Amino acid sequence: MIQKTHLGFHVTLLSRPNFIKLKRELGHEGVGIYFALCLKLSVQPDYKITLKAIDDLAYDLRCDTQTLRSIVTDYNLFNVDPSFNPSFFKLCTEDPYGKIKN
Repeated sequence: MIQKTHLGFHVTLLSRPNFIKLKRELGHEGVGIYFALCLKLSVQPDYKITLKAIDDLAYDLRCDTQTLRSIVTDYNLFNVDPSFNPSFFKLCTEDPYGKIKN
């Protein structure tokens, strides 16, 4: 099994409207929480974490639960899957501009 040693982000991430909105509303705190959460998700099976664990995640990331929930649900940076019970959220890995080629 190959072990991941890094997590890559598409170069357009910082200029996406939803990421700019995150920066405008939450500043560097929101950006830092976003990247810390991405690192947490990168080591999870299928890049998923249950929303039921949001309090524990907030504690682990040393941030406010409401801020973390907002980053997950309000900026369209994560796929929130309501079909699961409890709901899960997943790291968005696709390029919204269609420029990534495998």
